[in-house]
Amino acid sequence: MFYNRNYKGYQSETHREFNMPVRNRLHNDHYRFEMHQYDVPSTDILELDDQFVLELALPGVVLDDVELKIEGNFLTVIAKRTPTMFEEKASYLRRELPATLMVREFEFETEILWENVEARLDRGLLFISLPKLEAAIRIPVSHGSIEGHVSSTKTRTLKTEVRSGKEITIK
Repeated sequence: MFYNRNYKGYQSETHREFNMPVRNRLHNDHYRFEMHQYDVPSTDILELDDQFVLELALPGVVLDDVELKIEGNFLTVIAKRTPTMFEEKASYLRRELPATLMVREFEFETEILWENVEARLDRGLLFISLPKLEAAIRIPVSHGSIEGHVSSTKTRTLKTEVRSGKEITIK
């Protein structure tokens, strides 16, 4: 499993904010935005048997402006969004899209096979596939019997019968 290192204790802070009056929440959000030099992109995280898949929302980001850094069990995603021509000439009445810099950092407790990590950017979504190091190897089992010889003081023949997909009898 993993957690986002930037958000330790986030759940309790969120719980407190949802219990505040709306006016106070908006006031706090304004000052929180002013304090940070970057935004944290929204992320969906999926866990499969053999890998994690991260989907990060990076609107307006091009491929050359995305950077992934790996240090130990930490993955850092850094993305830069180029301001549009309107942003340079106008002032905002409302701003909901991310600022020019977005950063998200994850720490994984499960060991990751870092050399096989893959990432692709598609229509504003960054998909990162992180294969687990301890992924189980699947061994196919077929129907029938297998005979093998075991060397010891006495050579004996082992006969294995597979009765169903789950039952194996060795005689």
